Formats: sequence, structure tokens, C-alpha cells
Amino acid sequence: MSPTAFETLGATAAVAIAVKLMDDGLDRERDLAAGFPNWAAPLGRGAPAYALLALAVACALSPACAVPLFLAAYAIGMGRGHERQPSGLPGWLEGVVALAIAAAFFGLVRAAAAAAAIAAVQATDGLLDWRADAGYRPLPLPVAPLVALAAAAWAAAFALNPLQAGAVAACGCGIALATRHARA
Repeated sequence: MSPTAFETLGATAAVAIAVKLMDDGLDRERDLAAGFPNWAAPLGRGAPAYALLALAVACALSPACAVPLFLAAYAIGMGRGHERQPSGLPGWLEGVVALAIAAAFFGLVRAAAAAAAIAAVQATDGLLDWRADAGYRPLPLPVAPLVALAAAAWAAAFALNPLQAGAVAACGCGIALATRHARA
């Protein structure tokens, strides 16, 4: 059974919060050292617990939406690196495994739709941060390929699952804009 619009939006929002808290928890020290507070900073060691709570809410609302989105976020977040992870696998291979799990449990189309939506948010966020990230993080792709990647990923996400893509656009970009670092 396909999730309703309410379940999709709620699950997507909860996954977005979980992913943001996990990412900010991992980056907490670096962000604080750079003078950029993040969502995990005031939560301290409790940030992972709140992230798991948000993920549990997402899964309760719609496992078919929440699990592929979370695994896609994990895959895209971890999949960019070649360094070995605590599992002993390189980051890109952990990403492939995460997407394979999503496909095995929820189907190839749901996994691909989730991956496209998360890639679209990542590329869009990279565009929003492109100039501001200079000197703070390694720069992403040059602007033209980043725009092309964002456009292609959004097109694929909307073609594969328009309801989920709309929810991801609203939630992902909303959280990205709400938590944008104040920069001079």
C-alpha cells in the first residue's frame, strides 16, 4: 500500500530531522571550531538519541517512505569517500550496501526515487553553500556541473515518485534554509 500524502510528508520531515541531527552530531566539533553552531550543539551527547527518536517516528508513519530515504541519505553521505569505515569497508561500498538493502526491502524504484531525491537535496544544498563553503569545506563540483546534477536528480526524483520528491523538496530544502549558517 502506498503511503498517504500526510504519511509521506510526516515521515519525510522526521527523516530530514534525523539526518540533520546525525550529520550535525558528526560535524559538531568542526562546526563549533569554525564558529558555526549546529542543531546538535545544544543537544550535546543526546543528539543521536533525538535523531533515533525522529527516525522511529518516521518509520512508524511510513516505513516504505522512511527507510529508503534514510538509507539513501546514508549512502550518499557515506558513499563519497574511499576511506575505510568502522565496518572495514570503503565509504562508497557502504553506500552501495545501504542502497541494496533499500532495494531488497522496498523495491528498486523506491530505492532509486529516494536516492535521486537525496542527491537532489545534496546538490541543491551544495549550490546554496557553494560560495560560503570556500575555506571551510572542500568545494563541491564547479557550479555548472552542480546545477546540471541538481536538475537531473530533481527530474529523476519527480519522475519516479512525485509525492515523495515534493515532500523531500519541502522538508530538505526547508531544513537547509532554516539552519543555514549566518555568514558575512
